[in-house]
Amino acid sequence: MASDETDRLFIARPSDFVGERKILVKTLKAAGRRQEAASIEKLPRPPLSTWATNQLARREPGLVKELGEVTARLQTAGSAPDYAGAVAQHRDLLRSLRARAEGILTEAGLRPAPQVLAGVVQNLRAGIVNPATRSLIESGRLAHDVEDSADLNPFEQAISTSPAPKARAATTKSAPGGETREQAEARAARARDDRRAQDQARTAAEREIKRLGAVVVAAERARDQEERALDAARSVVAAAEGRLAAARLDLEREQAELRQAEAELERLE
Repeated sequence: MASDETDRLFIARPSDFVGERKILVKTLKAAGRRQEAASIEKLPRPPLSTWATNQLARREPGLVKELGEVTARLQTAGSAPDYAGAVAQHRDLLRSLRARAEGILTEAGLRPAPQVLAGVVQNLRAGIVNPATRSLIESGRLAHDVEDSADLNPFEQAISTSPAPKARAATTKSAPGGETREQAEARAARARDDRRAQDQARTAAEREIKRLGAVVVAAERARDQEERALDAARSVVAAAEGRLAAARLDLEREQAELRQAEAELERLE
């Protein structure tokens, strides 16, 4: 399938995804490409974090490519200085990409909630390191958020344990647990970033729950008001039906008297 045919799905805003998918499926079926249409029809509407990740990859391909390169360095770093430098560059790139994603969401009139931005960062970090999703990330054709995979996490890879020259011993001191000081600092910085993202997500979730609670209360009040209005309307209808029944009886009685008078008149003639 030509990329420009499906790109419309990955570019479309989440609210327009279903409509664009229907159009594409209809077009493919009309062209006799039913197998491709069936495949497209199964694509789910992407979460906002997935959509933002795709737009980011399309608008900032250079930054995404650089992230892939530094990720490869993390996977093959053979010494503490190389590893520490790659960690710092990796973190800076993710921050830059996160800020750009926030801008993209704002420009599109979409809310850059902390949990959405955290999802974008997760997609980039885990998606780039995983060969199965890296091409999807870089091409901006991700269909859903990427789950973390510990066995593919470059931050968990150990630095080479081969003996270092004595001249470099001062720069590769080990922290408790056998990891180097640079690794320990990188791990601590990553933990702080994770806690900060979790706190932001929790705050946003609590705020959203509070907002939705107020919406539910307002909806319940509106429902009660409509139910009262419906009861009043039913009372009005019941009264009108009673008056209608009485009017019909009166009409039948008057019609009977009219027929009787007409018959009496015929006898007199």
